[in-house]
Amino acid sequence: MRERVDREVTRLESVENLVTANAREIERIERATFRQPDRMKERMLYPTVQLRGNGTVGSGILIYSRLQPDTGDSPLYTTFILTASHVVQEVIDEPLREGAKVREIHALRADPSAETESFEGVVLAFDASRDIALLRTNTTREFPHLAVLASRDDLAQLDVFSPAYAVGCPLGNRPMPTLGEISSKHKEVSGQIFWMLNAPTYFGNSGGGVYERAQLRLIGVSSMIYTYGKRSPTVVPHMGLFVPLGAIYDWLDARGYSFVYEGLPVPDERRREIVFGLTRSEGGEVAADPARTDSPPDASKSSPGLKPVIGARRPALRP
Repeated sequence: MRERVDREVTRLESVENLVTANAREIERIERATFRQPDRMKERMLYPTVQLRGNGTVGSGILIYSRLQPDTGDSPLYTTFILTASHVVQEVIDEPLREGAKVREIHALRADPSAETESFEGVVLAFDASRDIALLRTNTTREFPHLAVLASRDDLAQLDVFSPAYAVGCPLGNRPMPTLGEISSKHKEVSGQIFWMLNAPTYFGNSGGGVYERAQLRLIGVSSMIYTYGKRSPTVVPHMGLFVPLGAIYDWLDARGYSFVYEGLPVPDERRREIVFGLTRSEGGEVAADPARTDSPPDASKSSPGLKPVIGARRPALRP
């Protein structure tokens, strides 16, 4: 009997040691996976751009950059940017339309001491009700760092308490991350469903990306934050709403831009429209900007900070 008890104790001790060893290994893997600064910068910071204009600033996300065929001696790369439609509306200071120009977009360089790269963009499509917009720019070089998009299956696995980063350009700063958790997957605003994140965000984050922590994949685009108080509304930074990527996929599908998130070339039958500047606007076709938009615009008139759209009983749009 004594020997039997001793064997059982030994077996339990072995199991305990194995569990402890496994727990330490899991912790080591998590540290290695979640805390690789260079990888995190490449996945989240470098794909983040800053939109400026009209004395305001917001954020955007590089999601696509491909070389176009048959463009002559000089290479032509077409790049797409996701952002919030209200950010575009604010920076262009005119009625938002397809074909409108965003004069000043800044991309972060890997060298922190270097100046940001500046270029122009054109509005390809937007949906004010969803607060989403797709911009296009043509340059002579590829953007090497793009956001990695979560699949629909990935999105279905996320739930309340799933950790996530918010990345944007609050108050006109260079892109910066904050960490939190998904706190709701069903917040309705004006008939549209948003997700809520408790990572602190502020004015300037709008249009920036939200990334799940495990694989640093894009899961949405920042849109709004809550405020309270009628006379002097106070921002609640840990109650931010973002457009979930699944809704963006549905919108891109409906607008004929599925190839963007699928990583496919621009369809041949739409290259003239999308790449070279013919877009539908107010019932007609208009010639858009020149093929390349590399020259930096005048930044002297820009200043950080966007005015929020305040609502007493609903989330205020966050720039």
